[in-house]
Amino acid sequence: MAGYSTAAVIANGNIDIVFGLAQGFNYYKYLQQVRVGDALARSEHVNEAVSHWLDRRPSERPFFLYIHTIDPHLPYDPPQPYRGRFAGRISDPELGSLESINNLNSDKSRMTPETLEGLTGLYDAEIAANDTAFGALVADLKERGLYDSSVIVVLSDHGEELFDHRGFSHGNTLFEEVLRVPLAIRFPDRRPPRRVASVVEQVD
Repeated sequence: MAGYSTAAVIANGNIDIVFGLAQGFNYYKYLQQVRVGDALARSEHVNEAVSHWLDRRPSERPFFLYIHTIDPHLPYDPPQPYRGRFAGRISDPELGSLESINNLNSDKSRMTPETLEGLTGLYDAEIAANDTAFGALVADLKERGLYDSSVIVVLSDHGEELFDHRGFSHGNTLFEEVLRVPLAIRFPDRRPPRRVASVVEQVD
C-alpha cells in the first residue's frame, strides 16, 4: 500500500479477518487465546506478537501498524500484581465474570456498595495492567529507534458503564461514560501538546 509495509495485531473478535477488515494489510494476526485458561489475549501477549512482526518487517520500508488490545474489558480478570493492588479485598472469586455482570444487570437489587467497589477495583486493575503494557510497547519502539520518527495514535472504541446509570458493560446505552473516549496523537516533530476542545468523532 503506497510503499508501506502494513500489519495489524488484534485481540478483539469484532475485527476478525472473517469480517473483511484485513484488506490492505500484508500481515493480519488475531490473537484469541494465548494460554489455556485465558479468556482473552492480554496486552502483553499482543506486544509479543507486535515485537515478533517488528523483528521481521522489511526495514527499508515505512510501516503502518494497527494494534487493538481488548483489556480492560469484560470479563474483569486482571493479572497480578494489579489485582492485589486495586482489588485485593474481593471475597467473591466470580465477581467480574460475564455471569456476575449479567446477574447484576437483570436484578439491580443484588448491587451493594461492596460489590460496586470490587468491580471498580477490578476494572481499575485492568486499566493499570494495560497502561503498563502500553508503556512497554513505547519502550520497545524507542529501543528499536522507531519512536522519534513515528506518528502514534491512541484511541478507545468505547467506555464502560459501572452502574453510573444503573447498568454495566457497554453497547446498551448512549450515556457519556460509554461514548466519551480518549484520542491522543503524538507527532514526531516535537510540537507542543494541544487540547482540542471541539467534538471529534471516531470516524475522524
